[in-house]
Amino acid sequence: MVRRAFWDLSVVLSGDESTTGDLQALITAAKEAGFRGIALNTIVAGRIESKHRCRTRALVASAGLPELETAVEDALTWAPRLGYTFRVLHRLTVRVREAADLFVFHSANEVLQTYDIVSIEVPNEKLMQQAMLLDTIDLLCFPLGARASFQLKRTQVHACAERGILFEINLNPLLARDQVTRRYALQNARSICQRTGHGTRCVLVSGAASPLQMRGPMDMANLGRVLFGMSETNSIAAVSTNANYVVRQGEARRATGGKGAQWIRHLPGGAPHPIASEDEPQDEVRSMTLAQKQ
Repeated sequence: MVRRAFWDLSVVLSGDESTTGDLQALITAAKEAGFRGIALNTIVAGRIESKHRCRTRALVASAGLPELETAVEDALTWAPRLGYTFRVLHRLTVRVREAADLFVFHSANEVLQTYDIVSIEVPNEKLMQQAMLLDTIDLLCFPLGARASFQLKRTQVHACAERGILFEINLNPLLARDQVTRRYALQNARSICQRTGHGTRCVLVSGAASPLQMRGPMDMANLGRVLFGMSETNSIAAVSTNANYVVRQGEARRATGGKGAQWIRHLPGGAPHPIASEDEPQDEVRSMTLAQKQ
């Protein structure tokens, strides 16, 4: 049986008033749900300021994360058999409003290096076309709770695949009280899955802001299969293999100073997409600049 490591790459701490108790509650809920790790998502609207700092990293440091990691064996009896410790990553999501907001996404920006995962939320096709050319992002997001202003094209999916960019589907808008928001979220998620080959290049995240909103990995996979039209294989990969690829992509980007690093491995003939597996230790990192790729 293949051992899978499940990830939730979007857990939101609500505002600057978040305490270490809130963080501990989210981590405990994620451990009990069966995740290997989570990504604390910091959302920024507009351009990133040069003085911006990763507040979640300071909060985790004040909470004493090493003690939380060693507590996994006590909280979950199966954790020692799996042979890994719980990880807390830090993610940045920028909701771009205009083209000028994308100018800060370059390898010399030290702010991006303080985050393990970097993502962009684009509201229209024009900004998406520009975001696709960036080598410093790991995930591409869309405002699922609003009416889509454009339809994702397969050529755009292939262009993102060449740069190792995956697409995020956030389950949190499906829990909104507004019926219109839930309907748009369902329509947009189904459209993304359809354009990406039944969710081949998608990552499912909970967007949880409280332990009550935290869902188990198989629950998320079942929602992707039943509601969004994902295949069973792709729905499970969206919370395991694909998510692990994003984590490794971020690690490679930070290790090479953001110079467009990607995880590369040889694929057999007819392989559907270049997703690296956490079960293959022979994967290696190659740093490639944009000029080298072209």
